[in-house]
Amino acid sequence: MKTQKSFKTVGIVIALAALLGIVLFAIGQKDYGDLRMRSEQAVDAMNKEYAEDTYGGATPEETLQLFTDALKKGDTELASKYFLPEDQRSQLTRFNKIKNGGTLNVLINAIETRVIDNTEIDVVRYIIVNSEGLGSPLVLVKSLNENWKIRTL
Repeated sequence: MKTQKSFKTVGIVIALAALLGIVLFAIGQKDYGDLRMRSEQAVDAMNKEYAEDTYGGATPEETLQLFTDALKKGDTELASKYFLPEDQRSQLTRFNKIKNGGTLNVLINAIETRVIDNTEIDVVRYIIVNSEGLGSPLVLVKSLNENWKIRTL
């Protein structure tokens, strides 16, 4: 009798453990599905943003010319659009600070005296030298819509 009761208790414990495992698995699958759906939505939104971004030139040089022309006019909003979409807002803030500080010309001069550092199929790297003689990277990449965008400045 005692053995039969022990088997029954063990059976109930195993059944409860299995049920708990199934419930936890189902919750995990739901969370994974939600995470996957949110990730796909984020990728779709980013792809849409890139596809709709028409700013940039057919060549790195054209993009840099458009960019410096915008800076020369003081149009920091337009200048920021020559960056990758995810960087445009921060670059606009940065260029407005530079403009308010009266040093846009320093930036323009540094960009106009750039030296090419490295060229790959979809990436071009330049070095720009500031007024103190310090070099900084200037990197352009070919965007999904085939326009060249500034990635690093």
